[in-house]
Order: sequence, then structure tokens, then C-alpha cells
Amino acid sequence: MLTFVNSADAMRRFGAILGIVVAVMLVPSVFVSAWAGVSVWQQTALVAIGSAFGIYGNRDRESTARAGTKLPIGSRIGLVANAFAAD
Repeated sequence: MLTFVNSADAMRRFGAILGIVVAVMLVPSVFVSAWAGVSVWQQTALVAIGSAFGIYGNRDRESTARAGTKLPIGSRIGLVANAFAAD
């Protein structure tokens, strides 16, 4: 059913959509400018730390899958809890 949209509601929704679009456009620029301000050795260290977390997360997720326990995809909290429960 087609109805008329109240102008106040239309402006509020348009403003919300515009705000989301602006935020989505600004977030990458903030990350790029922060990344450009970091020295090369710090960038290398951040990449190494991120890679180590990615490798550890995949290894731990595969071992829990083999053990028969199901974790939601991307559940870092569950992975950390399982790591401490194994001790």
C-alpha cells in the first residue's frame, strides 16, 4: 500500500542516511592518515601482530572444530575462553 510520507519523518530519515554516508566516507580517511603518520618499523610491527592473531585464531578455530565444539564465526571471546579452559 502506498501512503504519503510525513515531511518531518522524511527529513529525519534523509538526515540519518546522510550521516551514515558521511561517517562511512570519513572513517577510511582517518585510518589512512593515522597509518601515514606511523613509521615503517611500527607499521611492520602492527602487521606482524595482526598476522599472528589471525594465524592463532584460525589454528584455534580449526582445533575446536575437530574437537566437535561449534563456535560462531569470528567469536574471539569464545576462542579466548576456550584457550583458558584448556589449562
